[in-house]
Amino acid sequence: MTNRTDPVKALAVLGVLVVLAPSSGCQTEPTTSSETHFLRFCPLTLACDGPLECACSVCASACDDDADCAAFSTRAVCVRTEDRAADQSCGETPIEATCEVPCTSDSDCSSLGSDYRCDRSYCRALAPDCVTEEVAGSDVVLMGDNFVTPEFTTELQRLARAFGPLATDESYRDHSSTLVGPFGGSYDLFSQYDAARAEGSFRVAILDIGGPDALQACPEPPAADCPALENAALGAQTLLASMADTGVEQVLIFFYPDPEDATLKAKFDLLRPMIEEACGASAAPCSFLDLRATFVGREADYLTPDGVLPTEAGSLATAAAVYSLMQERCIAQ
Repeated sequence: MTNRTDPVKALAVLGVLVVLAPSSGCQTEPTTSSETHFLRFCPLTLACDGPLECACSVCASACDDDADCAAFSTRAVCVRTEDRAADQSCGETPIEATCEVPCTSDSDCSSLGSDYRCDRSYCRALAPDCVTEEVAGSDVVLMGDNFVTPEFTTELQRLARAFGPLATDESYRDHSSTLVGPFGGSYDLFSQYDAARAEGSFRVAILDIGGPDALQACPEPPAADCPALENAALGAQTLLASMADTGVEQVLIFFYPDPEDATLKAKFDLLRPMIEEACGASAAPCSFLDLRATFVGREADYLTPDGVLPTEAGSLATAAAVYSLMQERCIAQ
């Protein structure tokens, strides 16, 4: 495949892309029991314990003010759902506020338990029924284009090493590339998939899908039946089916934030739900991450001047959002 010129090259580069401590007489930190699910990601097969319910993706307690949170931690405060950043929103929920432990570093969460970490301003821990240490680093494959930047890969691995699932002498298998063509081209995501398979089987795939196809011509305004967009959706379905057939156990697809170019944005707005639908119908369990919430309001810092590709800060933010979803869904933990 030949290199593309701007802005085509820009998107080819873009790519297809607590447990509270046990109580003791000398502790001042309020605790309930060592089994509490407070601020753990919602269980995969169980329910949140006691008075807690699943809200904002974690086992949380509804509150009216900070006093309602004192029983969980001296650092817990009542946070209204409408006051949260977009990437920490609670979606559609009748709960107006929940108890949270704000943080700026992992040490701010240590009083809740050794396995809590600071996840984008709030303390979080794995779901109580998340089975860990069963996936090696070599079982995880990264695919996509330059939205899977070296900074993204390094940060994703740093987070995984900091919290245990990735050993210091292990790495994820990165098969991403700066040049990815539309599905069916000489170098598409299937080329990366085939290369990864030739290297050895894997259990988890993390990738973005759709960018090169969205760069192709569509009517203006674009429609969902544009051949380029239909090709991306069909390609995603076929790739996911191939992964399921070859034993891939978990897939995480992240989709681009809004680009600055209005025509490209219109295509992404049509393609996004098509890729999400393919993910939802996948025989291999598939999690879909929409990066718009991560980038909204931060485009000046997170996107390069072309309004398409991530800056270093954008790459780090993408890695944080991906790893948060990996912990929430117990992927490669």
